Amino acid sequence: MIPKDIKDGVSFEYYVQQVFLSDNIQALTTPTTNDYGSDLIVKYKGFTFSIQCKYYVNPVGIKAVQEVMGSLKYYEADYGAVITNSVFTQQAKNLARTNGILLIDSSCDFYSFKQYFDSFLEKTDTNNISPSKVAEWTLDDLVVRYGVSRNSVLRNYLGSGLPYTKVGREYRFNRQEVIKWEMEEGARRYRQYGNMRIRGYGSIFPAYKEYLDKKMRELEEAKSQKDTDRVRAIKKELEEHGYTEFNADWVWPILVFIGIAAIIGAIFFLTTIR
Repeated sequence: MIPKDIKDGVSFEYYVQQVFLSDNIQALTTPTTNDYGSDLIVKYKGFTFSIQCKYYVNPVGIKAVQEVMGSLKYYEADYGAVITNSVFTQQAKNLARTNGILLIDSSCDFYSFKQYFDSFLEKTDTNNISPSKVAEWTLDDLVVRYGVSRNSVLRNYLGSGLPYTKVGREYRFNRQEVIKWEMEEGARRYRQYGNMRIRGYGSIFPAYKEYLDKKMRELEEAKSQKDTDRVRAIKKELEEHGYTEFNADWVWPILVFIGIAAIIGAIFFLTTIR
């Protein structure tokens, strides 16, 4: 049973995270929006779990299992789990069983999840390489990752330096090289355009966007704790990766203002000399 003061999904997700942390299990939150089907990323016994938290009155259906399944590759997780204060439908249980997704519901002990994760790992062939650990991505993998067409990946991404190799007619993309490129290209564009431009293209560089989201959360936490040394260190790291508090967000408005002022000045001058 969960505490009675938990009344919504946000407080439930926070509670689940605290249960992991109380067992000295690393549990990081994902962005509150565009989380790609995961609320928490948990590191346990050398494995990465993508966790979906569902605070429901009604039984949790198949969609929650599908969401966490879809998050595995994006977060490079080995396994997925859905944790709910409710119960699961039979369809959700069937899909979870056939796809190796751990389900934890109201019948479980909500004071510690270790026993369920241990039991899951004991029953799972952990010697098998999960899809997220495959060294290479295909073109279709990047279509899903970036949310664009195959032609767009070939035309816009490869043209911007996305590293690839070809095996016959098939394109192959090394996972680590792609992530490195996303970080470097995201930082370069941030330096050039600032958040005003990168915001509209956040899905283009998911690794860089995820990095910024994580660091901004850490920065706000350090500021709230008045940890000046940590604030300084995080800001320095962000600057090394292209982000500064004064960035190109201000450049374009300033240039536009100067341009308008110049036009008005020119019109006034021409009117005056006549």
